[in-house]
Amino acid sequence: MTDQQDRIARKIRKMLAIAEDDAASTEEVQNAMNMAQRLMDDHHLSESDLAHEPEDDFRKVDKAEFGDGRAYVGKRLYTWESTLASFVSKFVGCKAAIDNELRQVRNRQGFAVMEKGRAVEGKSILFYGVAEDVAIAVELYDELRQLIASMAVLKWASVYMGNGAAYAEGFVTGLDSQLKKAKEQAKLGGGYALILTGRRDELIEYKKRKATQWLSREQGIRVTKSSRRSGTRSGSDAARQEGHSDGQNSDVQATRRRKIGAC
Repeated sequence: MTDQQDRIARKIRKMLAIAEDDAASTEEVQNAMNMAQRLMDDHHLSESDLAHEPEDDFRKVDKAEFGDGRAYVGKRLYTWESTLASFVSKFVGCKAAIDNELRQVRNRQGFAVMEKGRAVEGKSILFYGVAEDVAIAVELYDELRQLIASMAVLKWASVYMGNGAAYAEGFVTGLDSQLKKAKEQAKLGGGYALILTGRRDELIEYKKRKATQWLSREQGIRVTKSSRRSGTRSGSDAARQEGHSDGQNSDVQATRRRKIGAC
């Protein structure tokens, strides 16, 4: 490789570092990928010339500290709340499980939440995996759950029944569509964007496998699937579609960037 190609390769690596950053927005990722691909084509560089070894990412996971954390809900778990847990799990890259046992709700400092002199109890979402991911997932879940509930009450005067529940369910499916859209755009772009998307998916799956092994080995917990959701599909299609639109247009990447900055 010539000196000029070496300089270009370093520049491309910087672009790819932005694209690989989960905190980057969809637009930032796409711009970085476009620029990296253009530089590779113009200067006849291949993936091997960039000397990025994906195995390094897997080794980092092997050395990472693992942990778990809980996000609490009420005494009943509703459809949109469990679906939101699945979204956060995919978005952040850790695993989530439903805990139907009623436990004392605790705040971020670990103190029991009290109401009228009594400890509040509720079901919870157990997030587990790389410790940094878990901390982000718990905070992100709590913030999104509060946002969705507030929007549903503001627009439909409810959140757990009727049109309010339909809006909340639609909002979560709208969030999920953001992830699917980003992957579809990468596939359409082809080239290194497609390769990078595949690497990300493989890394996330690796993280989840390691998380399951850690939970079983270190905590003695085996997670099984169960039908655990309360409530049935209700409300109007109009409310559900409005929620989907609001969720699809929500800047959840900005929320995640704030969480990373706080960790």
